Formats: sequence, structure tokens, C-alpha cells
Amino acid sequence: MVLGSPLLAPRFAILDPEMVLSLPASLVASTGMDALAHAIESVISLFATAFTDALALEAIRLIAASLPAGVRSAQIEPRADLLYASTMAGMAFSYARTGLVHGMAHPLSSYYDVPHGLANAILLPYVLAFNIPACEAGLARVAAAMGEKAKAQAAIDAVHRLITEVDIPSHLSQIGVTDTFIPQMAQDAFESGNAQVVNPRKPSLSEVVELYQQAL
Repeated sequence: MVLGSPLLAPRFAILDPEMVLSLPASLVASTGMDALAHAIESVISLFATAFTDALALEAIRLIAASLPAGVRSAQIEPRADLLYASTMAGMAFSYARTGLVHGMAHPLSSYYDVPHGLANAILLPYVLAFNIPACEAGLARVAAAMGEKAKAQAAIDAVHRLITEVDIPSHLSQIGVTDTFIPQMAQDAFESGNAQVVNPRKPSLSEVVELYQQAL
């Protein structure tokens, strides 16, 4: 269930990096990867625009450059870059919206109590590989923003390396997820607007099941 109202929106936000210096490394890693998922899905979204791309690609550049340092130690510069990147990614997906990664992550949090950022981080490379046929050019721009050759596969490889570097598990089974609820989770993800409206490649129900199994 999603709750939304103008009454819930702040009038302004203060981005003070000193406020996140005490954030534990594991939360820096998972929330940083969550912001990366926001930014990448904004770039490949069917609702992407030049304005959302500008925000999202800069967020991707900052996260790729700063997340490892931000996880290793509580230094103000990388944590500040991550704070700004997270905000820019949030502004981008507020308009471009999020795709299948988030569509599959939400049920994981509901059925297995997996933290949202961690769910997105683990699922991200698997879903991006599925999406390649529909957004090769967009993923090439993501790769370039991460400092890699402008090729779609390079973006996925860079995401894999970043996940490893910040000590995030590469499979759902490593955090206690089993195949028990895959049918229910796949049905929820398949029916979501993330999958059927925003994502560049429309998955079938069986393809969502297969993606969960690959990530398991």
C-alpha cells in the first residue's frame, strides 16, 4: 500500500552531511545502492526526460565515485556527495518514476522483511540484464557516468563490482530469502505499475518468476 498526500511533503529540506556521519557502514552501502537504483531506473524509464537524465546521470557519477569511500569511513566529503546524489536521484525518479527493480523489491520487503535498499541492491544487476534489449543506449549512458566504456553490459558489470566492493550480498538466499513466496511476489511485481507502465521492457509473469530465481 502506498500513502501519498501534499500534506506529507516538506516545504524544504536541509542537506547537512554532518547529520549522516554517524550512519553505520551497512546502511551507507544499502541506501547508497538504493539511490543508485533510483537514478539508473530514472535514466531507462519510459518517462525519462532531458531534465531527469541530467539529475540522474550526475547522481550516478557521484555514487560510483563516492560510495566505496563513504562506506569505508565516516569522512564528510564522500558522505556529502552521497547525500547530494541521493537527493538528485530522488528528484529524478519523482518525475521519471521507478521500474521493475522496485516492482520486485517491494514484495521482498512485504514477504521477507528485507530492507528496501538491500532488496533493490541485490535485484538491480539481474533486472538490468533483463532490460538490455529495450534500453541499450540508456544503459550505455549509465556506464559512461560510472566511468566505464559506454556499453550496456559495462553498466551491469560496474554495478556488480560496486555491490562486491561495499559488501552487499549478491544473492537473496544469503539474507534468508527462500523460494516459498516467489509465486506470490512475482504476481505482485508483475501487476505493478513499475513493471507494466514504467519499465522499458514489459515482463511476463514467468519472466518475473525467473528473475527472482536468478537472484535467489
